[in-house]
Amino acid sequence: MTRTETRIPNQVVGNTGLYYVCYELSKRGWNVLTTSRNARGVDIVIYDEMASRRRTIQVKSLSKRAPVPLGSDISNLAIADFIVICRQVFDEQPDVFITTFNDIEGLIHRGVKNETVSYWLQPKDYERFRNRWDKIGKGYVGAQDEVDSDVVAQLSRVYATESSALDPVLKALQRQTLSRLPKEDW
Repeated sequence: MTRTETRIPNQVVGNTGLYYVCYELSKRGWNVLTTSRNARGVDIVIYDEMASRRRTIQVKSLSKRAPVPLGSDISNLAIADFIVICRQVFDEQPDVFITTFNDIEGLIHRGVKNETVSYWLQPKDYERFRNRWDKIGKGYVGAQDEVDSDVVAQLSRVYATESSALDPVLKALQRQTLSRLPKEDW
């Protein structure tokens, strides 16, 4: 009997997607902690190399292209910084979609069957977030994020007005920052 002929338990699908997302986050420099499975709240907590940035993630795993079931209470999604949908988890390269609750809140469908409310997200609504790892960023030292870009913008404004006095300082800062980044990010 092949895998496609056997129904794989939801817990196995969930664990496979969860640990694939952990693997991808680790490759991007994040320290990754999983929480207790099926506990209320987030599935993953990540923090950067210096433990100065922390993010929380809710993972939704699917074995095939299908709507993402969100349960009967979507408030659980709102507590996570990011929602990561891992689809076709048994493929060599699963599809990954990274979004936030704010991005999808207006796209969530609601249904009532036998007086039970349920919520879901259609594939056409989450597929626009394919491989948006940039939303989460990188966790290694020197990775650029929103705060770093603000500092760079401020330094650039100062540099424009005080060029000669700050030139050696800015060049040293640039060398230090570039030395921390992997060469492919230069």
